[in-house]
Amino acid sequence: MDWLRKLKIGFVPVGKSLGEHPADRRRFLYYAKKRNINFEIASVDGQYDVVILTQAADYSHWIRRANSKSRYIFDFVDSYLNVDPYKIKNLARGTGKYLSRQQKYFRPNFWKTMEDMCACSEAVVCVTDEQANSIRPFCKNVYKILDVQDEAVTNIKTDYSVGPVFNLVWEGLPSNLASFYEIKEILSHIDQNNPIALHFITDVQYFQYLNSYHKKSSIDLINKIFHRSYLYQWNVTTFSNIALACDAAIIPLDHNPLNKGKPENKLILLWKLGLPVVASVSPAYDRAMKKAGLNQVCHNPKDWVDQIEKLINDNQYRETTGIRAREYAEKEYHTNKVIEQWDKIFINHFS
Repeated sequence: MDWLRKLKIGFVPVGKSLGEHPADRRRFLYYAKKRNINFEIASVDGQYDVVILTQAADYSHWIRRANSKSRYIFDFVDSYLNVDPYKIKNLARGTGKYLSRQQKYFRPNFWKTMEDMCACSEAVVCVTDEQANSIRPFCKNVYKILDVQDEAVTNIKTDYSVGPVFNLVWEGLPSNLASFYEIKEILSHIDQNNPIALHFITDVQYFQYLNSYHKKSSIDLINKIFHRSYLYQWNVTTFSNIALACDAAIIPLDHNPLNKGKPENKLILLWKLGLPVVASVSPAYDRAMKKAGLNQVCHNPKDWVDQIEKLINDNQYRETTGIRAREYAEKEYHTNKVIEQWDKIFINHFS
C-alpha cells in the first residue's frame, strides 16, 4: 500500500498532545502506526488529500471550507444524531462550544452541525449500528469501527476465587459516574447480605462542563454512591492489575439518549481481561451478550440483584462466564478486523 503513504493526511487529535488521549491512541493513531502512514496535525488553513476529524475538531470551520480540495473522514463516535435536535440541552451544547471558543463560528443547533459534518464528509466512521442508521441519510459511506484496546490488556484473569468482600470494578470517564445513581439502592440492598466493594478506575479530577469549566473531584461523587468505594487514577500501566484484583465488573447506564448509541468498547475491554460483566441493557451490549451466549444485561432492579448475587455465590458460574467472555472477545474483536476496516476506507475512497 505504498500509495497510501504518499497521501498528504491531516489529523485533528482529541488530546492536546499527540497520543495523550486514548480516543486517539485506540483509533486512527493505532492504524497509522500499524500501516506506517505519514500524517501531520491538521491546520485549519492547510491543504490535504485527506483530513481525519475527531470530536475535538472545530466543525464550524471545517464545514465552511468543505469545498476545498481536502476530503474528510469524520470519526464520529458519539450519538448526537439520535437525540432531539430541538431539546434545550442540544441547543445549549452548540452555544457553549461557541462561547468557549471550541467552535469559531456560531452554530447553536449542534444536531444540525453534526448533520452538516456528515454530509460534507467522504466517509463517516461510527461505532454502533444505531449510529450508522442515523448517519446514512446524510452520508452513504459509513463504516463501523471499534477501538483497539490492546494497550490496556496487559494480563488476564486466572484466579476466580473470592474473599469475604466481593469486589466490583468500573472504568470510564468521570462524566459517566452519574449512571451509578440508577443502581445505588440496588447495591446497598445486595450489600446487606453479601458485602461488596466498588472500585472506580477513572480520572481523579474532571471538568463538569465542556471539558474546560468547573473542575471537580471524582472522590466526592463516588462517596455519595456507595459507602465502600475506592478510587484509582486511570493509567494504562496499572489498569489491568487493578481490574484483575476484582471479582467482576459492572456497567450501569442512565437514561441519557446518548447512551442508547454507546458501543460495546468498554464491555469488550473488560471481557478481554477475563472479567464477568453485568451491564445495563443497551442495543450494543445486548447484541454482544447474545452473540457470546451470555445473559448478563439488566432490564430492571431484579435483574441487577439476581446477576450480581449469582456471581457472588456461584463459583463455577463466575469462572465459566469470565472464560467464555474472554474467548469470545478475543475471537470476534481481534485487532486485525479493525485494521481491515480502516484499510477499506482508504482503498474505497482514496486509492
